[in-house]
Amino acid sequence: MSVSPPPPLRLDMPAHELQRVAQRFGGRFELRGLTEGPLSGAHKSRAMGASLDFAQHRDYVPGDEPKHLDWRAYAKNDRLVVRQYQQETNLRVYLVVDRSLSMAYRGGAEVSKGVYAARVAALISWMLLLQGEAVGLATFGGQLSQLSPAASSREHFWRVISALEASEWEPDTDPARALSALAERLPPRSLVIALSDGFDFKLSEPLHEERGSLLRRGLVKGRGGEGLSALAGRLKAQGHTVSLLHLLDPHELSFPFDELSLFEGLEGEEALKLDPEGVRGAYLEEINAFCEALKGRASSLGVRYARCLTDQPLERALAALAGREGAET
Repeated sequence: MSVSPPPPLRLDMPAHELQRVAQRFGGRFELRGLTEGPLSGAHKSRAMGASLDFAQHRDYVPGDEPKHLDWRAYAKNDRLVVRQYQQETNLRVYLVVDRSLSMAYRGGAEVSKGVYAARVAALISWMLLLQGEAVGLATFGGQLSQLSPAASSREHFWRVISALEASEWEPDTDPARALSALAERLPPRSLVIALSDGFDFKLSEPLHEERGSLLRRGLVKGRGGEGLSALAGRLKAQGHTVSLLHLLDPHELSFPFDELSLFEGLEGEEALKLDPEGVRGAYLEEINAFCEALKGRASSLGVRYARCLTDQPLERALAALAGREGAET
């Protein structure tokens, strides 16, 4: 039994709504918590001020430190601007969005994981570009589908949106291969933020046979994360810093089904008719073990891990990535 392909991805979220979410979040997306290690010095250098070479002005956004305002420029143009220095332009942020078919799943949320990921990516792009950061975009499935170079102009935001909506769902996924190709093409010392459900990372242990019949159909494919190991090792060896936003639909964690159901695989697996009551306990044990294993593997590799459910407000995903108190990590 074949499954109808999901509709093309559309954000269906106008720019003014993104702006409202950004304002509720505080107007800035701080990168300092994401740039521990080789990139921390490059981004924390903002406090050094005049000791660096002047590069450009950018518009003031709420949250900027007043000491970086250029009051002479304000007197001339009646517009608040912040002075940026050469070292501040060294950090490039690449948003890497999973477009595998498992991301098209929507159960207990208003939108699919794929749409939610695209909205988070758009929101981060919006705020970073307002802050004068350089933002790039990559999408992947079975291969690296597209790579948009990082740019810091505000017009670049619309290129990011167009690229997100133009990307197609990928039925075959191999994130280790796709993202290893990304590592070869990234500029040195980039910050990589991956948005994925993590289900297609190659895993180190096979599923228990009695538990695997359902989970192999587009949900969990094992434990551990050898694909993640290869990716993180390649990226870190080249001086990049990696963060992973692990996105799940609430139904994937709660398994609320209570009637005999036909479960359709999203990535080519055959449909399976099951009594949910008979598999719920094993499924919940397996999905929780998978999440903990992915989190543990990320931590051991120096990859910042955060998890968010797609029924949560977008600012909750931002808080989880930024490590704000009360956010799920």
